[in-house]
Amino acid sequence: MQKGLFFLMYFGFISICHSQVVFHYLDKKALVKNHVRKVIQVIKTDTTASNTDSSYVVFNEKGQTIISKKYDFQYNQLLGIYEEVEEIIYRYYDENGKMAAQINYIPNSENPIKNVFLRSDDTISKITSHMNFHSYSEGEYTLDSFTSAKTVDTSHFNQDTIWITKVHAKVPYRSWGKTTYYEEINFDSKGRVETSERIELAFKPGIYEHPVKTSYHYDKNGTLISKTENWFDEKCEQYETDEFYYLENGLLSKVLLQNKRDQSIQEFEFIYEYRK
Repeated sequence: MQKGLFFLMYFGFISICHSQVVFHYLDKKALVKNHVRKVIQVIKTDTTASNTDSSYVVFNEKGQTIISKKYDFQYNQLLGIYEEVEEIIYRYYDENGKMAAQINYIPNSENPIKNVFLRSDDTISKITSHMNFHSYSEGEYTLDSFTSAKTVDTSHFNQDTIWITKVHAKVPYRSWGKTTYYEEINFDSKGRVETSERIELAFKPGIYEHPVKTSYHYDKNGTLISKTENWFDEKCEQYETDEFYYLENGLLSKVLLQNKRDQSIQEFEFIYEYRK
């Protein structure tokens, strides 16, 4: 049975399983500023989860992920079903802060090494080398390597902030193909972000653009306490509302995801461990 090789180009924390991982909402600057070493995600809408078996991430002093634990599905050949299993991910970085290696490890498995990804840069030849090993639960594996010397040309992207008025700006949010997408930001009289609107891309297949509108809320001292994101589909019909709540030090306290299509609600809280 031939399986295609999956090259891990973007290392996020999103999982398809019911214990969805939402660490990508964490702000790197806030993690570094508060000397955060570890963050534990607690799933409040899952009564079977506990702090000990929840997902977590360990960060270095630069706010980069070095260890993370999540849950993923793996095929059990004896039972003929997919089971949810614990997965540990280790990441290593070079002297320039670029990720040089990643190892995906499944502790309770006959084949514990699930994936090994290696990356190295030759500063003289400007060639980047990649190697990827992936082991499947059925006992099969793939091994592949490739090199890349072509860098992405971003010179045609406009990276400047465009000020419409003193309280309205357009900030580059992401680039796709030859298009730069901007986030429009509105400020209040005190210079705080009041509302923003950006375009997200969806693939169904095909590329669809849909807007995300965000409102920000502050306490009497001007500290951000929450923000609300309203998601709209390509027909501009709202289908999801996401709420984010923050601690006084700027760290994320709680995330509430509400899907209007299936009426589902997911609530996540975070426990922080700090460096001494």
